[in-house]
Amino acid sequence: MFRSIRSLSVLALLSSSAFAIGGCSQSSPSTGTTANNGGVGSVDIAVVQGGVTLTSVAYTISGPNSFTTSGSINVASSATLSAVIGGIPAGNGYTIMLSATGTDGTTNCGGSATFNVTAGAVTAVSVTLDCHQAAKTGSVLVNGTINVCPVADGITANPADISVGSAIALTIAAHDPDNGPSPLTYSWSAPSGSFTGGTTATPTFVCGTPGQVTLSASISDGDPLAACAATISAVVTCDPLLQASSLVVSTSTYDRTQGAVATLTAGTTQLAGTNTSTVTATSNGNYVTVWNNEKVDASFGVTSPIQLLDIDPTTHKVLGQTTVPTSQVVTSFPSKSEVGLHITKDAAGNHLVFVGYGGAGVGALDISNADAVAGQDPTNPVTHAFPGLFAPRTIVSMDATGTFVYTPTINYGGNNGRSALLSSNGLYYTVGNANNGNAKAFGSATNGTNPDVTETTGLEAVGPLNSPAWNTVTSLATLTANSAEVSQQFTLNSGDKPGKDANFRGITEFGGALYFTKGSGSNGDQTVYTASVSGVPALPTVAQANTATISVVPGFPTDPAKATLADGTSGGNYTPFAVFFGNATTMYVSDEGSGNSTDVSTHAGLQKWSLVSGTWQLDYVLKAGLIGTVDTGLTGADGAWPNVTTVGLRNLTGVVNGDQVTLWATTSTLSTSGDNGADPNKVVTITDSLSATTLPASESFSAVIGPTYGTVYRGVAFVN
Repeated sequence: MFRSIRSLSVLALLSSSAFAIGGCSQSSPSTGTTANNGGVGSVDIAVVQGGVTLTSVAYTISGPNSFTTSGSINVASSATLSAVIGGIPAGNGYTIMLSATGTDGTTNCGGSATFNVTAGAVTAVSVTLDCHQAAKTGSVLVNGTINVCPVADGITANPADISVGSAIALTIAAHDPDNGPSPLTYSWSAPSGSFTGGTTATPTFVCGTPGQVTLSASISDGDPLAACAATISAVVTCDPLLQASSLVVSTSTYDRTQGAVATLTAGTTQLAGTNTSTVTATSNGNYVTVWNNEKVDASFGVTSPIQLLDIDPTTHKVLGQTTVPTSQVVTSFPSKSEVGLHITKDAAGNHLVFVGYGGAGVGALDISNADAVAGQDPTNPVTHAFPGLFAPRTIVSMDATGTFVYTPTINYGGNNGRSALLSSNGLYYTVGNANNGNAKAFGSATNGTNPDVTETTGLEAVGPLNSPAWNTVTSLATLTANSAEVSQQFTLNSGDKPGKDANFRGITEFGGALYFTKGSGSNGDQTVYTASVSGVPALPTVAQANTATISVVPGFPTDPAKATLADGTSGGNYTPFAVFFGNATTMYVSDEGSGNSTDVSTHAGLQKWSLVSGTWQLDYVLKAGLIGTVDTGLTGADGAWPNVTTVGLRNLTGVVNGDQVTLWATTSTLSTSGDNGADPNKVVTITDSLSATTLPASESFSAVIGPTYGTVYRGVAFVN
């Protein structure tokens, strides 16, 4: 658009003499000068017309004989455009051209006129100055498209009520009426817990904390407006772990995709041999054959995750499950005596307690025989094969919310911690084994180990550290002062390896006293023990541990593990593993069935003992539906596992209801595999008449869970 500023007078002096108006100067502007139409004392008022403001106008005059002159007219202090320009030769056919730019920087003005100059006269010339403004508005061409937003038809959560740590399968039904502009996408969110496949229509959600949780989903068809997305939600219930009247089972599944086992190569990888030499692996990580490496490496093992299952003991339905953080602790997969469970209830609720290897990670080799402290035992074959390898045997406590805390120890270097419990006095008590090297005498000064492997074994009293991570507390001095072996240098039989007589593996507390078992190894006596303070069964503190005593529970066997029967078998007439009290006069003892021929034929299974006149006596052994059971068809990704025969029991728990006691245990097995500890085993159950002292004919074991290819079941604990 344009606007014009009209009737702007330009006065030209036709003579060559100087002439000026509006001022006192007798000089007239010449080529390249500025004509000022302001007067003395004038107010600065720029030329304004139709919204256009000018402060300066440029002019050029051209005419006969190639005459030309130019300059500018300052109108910053004037309301009109007017100037007298002198010094123009008389003549005809002159042209004046004016140009200016508005103060807005976008308006351009211009105009011209012709005139003649008469000598000695002033010729008035009127020039029309046309101003063109830039457009200040525009138009838009609207091309509309229609998108029909997606529709959420429904959501399914199965199950909608489950324990913390367990998974819920989710499914969204949704559609897009116009199938565009893009395929449907999904986004899930929740204030707690975690999703797998959280950008799909069928994710799984794992409960993180107890309580009701709203699971929300947004479904988009690619429309840029967020409001177009469809939303839908469902409320699920996450129950606490350790539910009353449930059965907790510790389990582990072999994983050869992580850690050192992932690159284990037959004929190449070096394994532990002696404290001065290594041996070459005979198998890769294949689940079926990897345990054959034990033929050359007696310390061989592979670490694996610890899972905790919460099971309905009646229906055998898995109520919930959680995996212990593998960055914190793991177990050794073939180590059959590990991850025994105990539940203790205090003012804060239930606590599930067990032992694992701190900081080892999944897939580590030979951890179960590694040092507990770096450089602890220079005679340990594992230390020679894997310099710097160590793993603190770490007590783990989990509450009903799935929160884990950790208490690392210096104990059980060179072997494994088997079981732990939180006692009524607030201390932890653990049992296990140590001394994988050549320590042949008690005391660090004599055997060269530090901490001393012969005096950090057996039954340990431990103060709870309950740290958020396994390595929160690393001070050796702190850890050393935090635990003590009960009855250090415990020895039963001459010729036994120091510390090995205390190769304990099952433990329980009853009536303010500890009961624990020894049922493996070639040292000591395979039997049931208790600890006393000042001659009285009690719970020794850390300070009392060294002066406390260990003794065989009256009535239980005292036969040495080294004793050999006439048929050439040895290992003990009994191989007790775990203890459960039905009441003060009834004790159930699981027997692994790994001892001599008497143990295998007579005592393997679940023993029932009664206290009579201060001495315990064996009433009968429950084994129907258990001993000799063969599981076949165990096949998986790594090939067929050999047939597995049940030969006894390991960890044990139970609950008493009137005269009925229901017991659960994990099975011990026999197969042609490289390590029977890696056999797929089972959790079994049986109900016994508490008052019976002779074997009931109708009682028989049945399976609760297992066998499962690639999976072992270790500990059991009933939640009262």
